[in-house]
Amino acid sequence: MNAVSYSQSKTVVLDITLILTFTFLMVISAFVRISLFFTPVPITMQTLVLFSSILILRNRAYMSQALYIFLGTVGLPVFCKGGAGLLYLLGPTGGYLLGFLAASIIAPFFMKGNVSVVKSFFVCVFSMVIVYFLGVTWLVFFHKFSFGTAFGAGVAPFITGDIFKIVLATGISTKLFGSSFRRGA
Repeated sequence: MNAVSYSQSKTVVLDITLILTFTFLMVISAFVRISLFFTPVPITMQTLVLFSSILILRNRAYMSQALYIFLGTVGLPVFCKGGAGLLYLLGPTGGYLLGFLAASIIAPFFMKGNVSVVKSFFVCVFSMVIVYFLGVTWLVFFHKFSFGTAFGAGVAPFITGDIFKIVLATGISTKLFGSSFRRGA
């Protein structure tokens, strides 16, 4: 085996390991939840995992999100409260789950080359906006919430915590890769 193919093999193994790790972390973080009495959307640690996966996996982050959604859709109890199946995706948190996938596809386009801490922070904020947009849109169109109610139930209670998770994800990726890092461009 020559040096190039060995290096590529190591990269593939690392990528697969990270994708599976972030998929597993999404499952675990779905069970770390706080239910709020005024909203069907719980507080979980999933956005922390999402933000971290985008910063670390970059253009492969969608693979962990797609695998997570696939596992839940085929019936494994990986969603919040042990939920599973296609019908779960039609529930009030379905838009957020699809938002995780959309954010993991779109946000890495802004992660080319070396990425500063500030850019990492704003990429995560952009990811958060994508998740909120799809989550609120889902609540409005599929669950007949008014926009104000959907915003109050699906965004407002989560902003502060998600900003904290963004700071944490940015710190984790910076600690792992330095203040200006290049991983999986």
